[in-house]
Amino acid sequence: MIKTSLRSLSVLIFTLFLFPAMLYAFQADLNVWKSVYPSSTLGSSLSCNLCHGSSKTAANATSYGKAVWGTSPISAAAIKAVEGLDSDGDGANNLAEINANTNPSDPNSKPAPPPPPPVDNPPTAKITVAKTTFTTGETATFSGSASTDDKGISKYEWDLNGDNTIDATGVSASTTYAAAGSYKVTLKVTDTIGQTGSASVTITVSAPVPPPVTDALPVARISASKTSVNTGEIVNLSGSGSTDDKGITKYEWDFTSNGSIDATGVTASTSYPSAGTFRVTLKVTDTIGQTGSAIVNITVITTAPPTQPPPPPNDDSKKKEEERKKKEDGERKKKEEEKKKKEDEERKKKKS
Repeated sequence: MIKTSLRSLSVLIFTLFLFPAMLYAFQADLNVWKSVYPSSTLGSSLSCNLCHGSSKTAANATSYGKAVWGTSPISAAAIKAVEGLDSDGDGANNLAEINANTNPSDPNSKPAPPPPPPVDNPPTAKITVAKTTFTTGETATFSGSASTDDKGISKYEWDLNGDNTIDATGVSASTTYAAAGSYKVTLKVTDTIGQTGSASVTITVSAPVPPPVTDALPVARISASKTSVNTGEIVNLSGSGSTDDKGITKYEWDFTSNGSIDATGVTASTSYPSAGTFRVTLKVTDTIGQTGSAIVNITVITTAPPTQPPPPPNDDSKKKEEERKKKEDGERKKKEEEKKKKEDEERKKKKS
């Protein structure tokens, strides 16, 4: 009976004095914890159970509570000292769980894994050029503006002749090639995190085609010492006034324009045995066989015999004079007939 009474008295004393003191101590510890982590909601959702467990005894303390247990009241230094520990063994340290408002004593309560880093694809290089064939000395312009990257391109580097040396930087580049041949042009692009991409194009360079050589036709010119001569008189002819842009290689003379070559060379001479008009033709030939011709007309006349003084008048002289005149008339008539015949022949040749 007395023991029962004492036990009841102890319970009463604990209830009236000690239990409120313990509760006050637990609340003081929680207040310290909340002051260290004012943004966390664990102090409100778990309250003292964060550390002490449901029985509020050291033996029944949570894994996190055991880590910070040892001083009463619990100090801020003790709480901070266990931030790097993983009290529940779930792979997340205590501070990460507190910041994520997950229970650092419950392995089934842990922060969501961090999101994967954003995807950043490597850049794609692309070269644009108006044509791929050039001549030496011609400017070739290349553009890398069609190159792409999901985050952006920070650098463009050009190797314009395939020697693995950077010749230019920037979105576009230009160059000229001094020698004919094939050249490999490479563009390397770099994105914002250093990833690279490249593209190449082959350029063919040839020597410029020379313009066609022009060769003008030769121009023939004749100069004659005389254009009106007597029969048998020499006419001197020259073709030195003829011209050609590349040079004359041949001079050919036709003194009567009958299609036959009568002489060659820059100069020539001729005479005519009978009266008439004769066409002289000069044909000149240049270095590639082109020809030109010129014509000059030569007029040939017959020289009249010297006039004889009249003989003294007598019958015999008169008779002789008449015979002489008759003979002269016959010769003149004969010459006129020959001249006419020759002119007719010349006309026939011209018509043919």
